[in-house]
Amino acid sequence: MKNKIRNSNIEILNNVQNLNDQNPKHCLGNLNFGHWDLFRISCFVLSILLITSAFAFAEDKPVVAVVRGSSIEAQVRRAVDLVGGMQGRVKKWDRVLIKVSLDEAKPSGSGLVTNVEVVRSLIRMCKEAGARRVTVVDGSLKTNTWKAFEAAGYNKMAKEEGVILKDLDSDYIWRAWLPEGDGYKKYSVATTVLNCEVFINVPVIKDDKADDKGSPSLALKNLLGIMCDKWTKKRLPKGEKLDELIVDMNSIRQSDLVVIDGTTYDGVIIAGNDAVSTDSITLKMLKLDPGKIGYVKLAENKGLGIGNPSEIEVKSEKL
Repeated sequence: MKNKIRNSNIEILNNVQNLNDQNPKHCLGNLNFGHWDLFRISCFVLSILLITSAFAFAEDKPVVAVVRGSSIEAQVRRAVDLVGGMQGRVKKWDRVLIKVSLDEAKPSGSGLVTNVEVVRSLIRMCKEAGARRVTVVDGSLKTNTWKAFEAAGYNKMAKEEGVILKDLDSDYIWRAWLPEGDGYKKYSVATTVLNCEVFINVPVIKDDKADDKGSPSLALKNLLGIMCDKWTKKRLPKGEKLDELIVDMNSIRQSDLVVIDGTTYDGVIIAGNDAVSTDSITLKMLKLDPGKIGYVKLAENKGLGIGNPSEIEVKSEKL
């Protein structure tokens, strides 16, 4: 917005200069402006520029919604509405993919897997917006994905809502090449993740909340499940290599909407338009500093979102 304003000012000044060249009567020097008049005009122009810049900054600020309550569907609907809604995000005939977190074969409500009722609410919202097909997917890092679907009640829900379940580990493989120095890094990812119009990322705030490094598996980490390389999944790297892997997966397929299931953690639903800002606010709620989480800083540096909580607008409600 600032650049546009500066450019238009330059154009205006150039137009004035051209008029001056053509007709000396238009020269600003010939107008009877006093010093006080010029000062007031300058203040007026400066105030307009400052107000416009403030509005531009506010518009660019990412929004994260935090909604507490006892009705999961009401919370999910309100949280999504606060970050722009489903209408317009999902268009008629769109194919929607919902990536859940099912690293263990545990029931919904255990706090270890994405609550099936959170996903059910999102499915209904997508259909209301006109989605042609909704597919719920995961590629579990620790167990058989189909066992995890069954244990969490996803098979029953899928029949009731008329949606498809898919194990990304058995999906067609797409080779992703990401630049690295003078060469490339090669990854095998699920083709289904790339062949959808809308990608919704739905992780869970787990009961244990963090791994041995003190870093919870939230939206950014949830995309490790889109890899089709079972060997890498079972033997994930550590430290900076893991941070790079997490950010690379998010670079290959960015989330169009993030909804974090915190139903067993303070009964909260957190929603945002990108994984970085949504994770950052969630980490802050967990009393962790996102600035000390390697993959959050790296993702921000890669331009995937804002990681500083002070630069994120939080809309918090209790239903």
